[in-house]
Formats: sequence, C-alpha cells, structure tokens
Amino acid sequence: MKRIAAFCLVVMLLCLACAAGLAEEYQIADIADARVGNVITLGEYPQEGAEDQPIEWIVLQKANGAAFVISRYILEGIPYHENKDKVTWEECSLRAWLNGDFYYGAFSDEERALIMSTKTNEEYDYIFLMNRSQAIENYLHDGFAWRKGIPTQHALDTGLYNENGRCSWWLRTRGKTNNISWVFASGRDVSTHPDKGYKNINGVRPAMLILTGK
Repeated sequence: MKRIAAFCLVVMLLCLACAAGLAEEYQIADIADARVGNVITLGEYPQEGAEDQPIEWIVLQKANGAAFVISRYILEGIPYHENKDKVTWEECSLRAWLNGDFYYGAFSDEERALIMSTKTNEEYDYIFLMNRSQAIENYLHDGFAWRKGIPTQHALDTGLYNENGRCSWWLRTRGKTNNISWVFASGRDVSTHPDKGYKNINGVRPAMLILTGK
C-alpha cells in the first residue's frame, strides 16, 4: 500500500508540474516583455461570433526591438486568389485583403504604428503569410505545437474543412509550376497543388513584424 501511495504521489506531482508548464506556455505576455513562445494580443477580429475579440499572436522570434509573430488561430477561410488567373503572391487577392480590409479593420491607428513594413518576395507588406522555409525549416518544425492549424468558429463558418479540430492554412510560397503551398491540418507536412488557389478555401494565419521597444 505504501508503494502504491508513493507511486500515486509521484504521478500527481508530475501532473502538477506539467500543468504549470502548460500554464506558462499559454500565458498572455506584454509585448515589450514577451519571449519566444509567449502569446501576445494586438488588434481585434471576430472569432467566436460577430463581435470583435482580441487577436492572439505567437512570438516566433525576437531581436533588436522587434518580434516576428503569427496568429495563434486560423482567423479566416478564403481562397488564395478570387479567380482562375495564375498569380504570384504580389498579385493575389489574399495579399490585397490582408494589407487592406484586415490591416485597417483589425488594428487601431496606435496599433498599426507598431506594425513594420516587411519585404516579402519582391514587395513590402505590413501583413503577410509565412513562406515554406519559415513554416517548415525555421520556426514551425516537426513537433512544434503551433504548427497545427486551430480555427476559430468564425473561420469554420466560412466552410473550412475540419479534420479533428484542425484545418489547413495557406503559405505564400509558389512553386516553379505556379503551385500553391499550404500546411496540412495535422501540421505534419506541406502540400502543393497547381491552379487550386482560386477555388480552395484554406485557413489564413496572418504574420507580421512588430516593434516591441526591447
């Protein structure tokens, strides 16, 4: 009995330790004091209903007074481009939406002042999608929990295909044959498919570079 009681105590302590670790991982941090892996809030967007709610962002990299962040959840479900034209990232309607309706609708003037203009491919954007290298090699490598696309209810309402509570999400990388890339719902791999961006509805996880002051 003593051995059983001791074993139960060890299990309980391990569970408490894991819970404490998860609480620390998921805590909301101030932008200035956030560390890599922390979550911050900036801007508002509909998520569980029609009302705007604070957008949560994961800090993927922080250096020289700036942080590279990606939305914690899939916020929208829309095509890469609005028609059948073969387009680059610079020409697609998704890029226009991110730097237009989303940028001006989700952030206040004060918040937009924190968002840096970042070179993506051949142009500069305030809001963008991760490329294949960032998503797979540098930040969201295998085993990294943030790679799994968790949608908001608002995003699901757009018709996103839901795989056990996960959805695929767009990348901005285009292949040599104009293929479009996205991350599988499971987060385990990246898929490419020619000429499907105009009708496929995949998840959107905006990314951006923001000033942190530290």
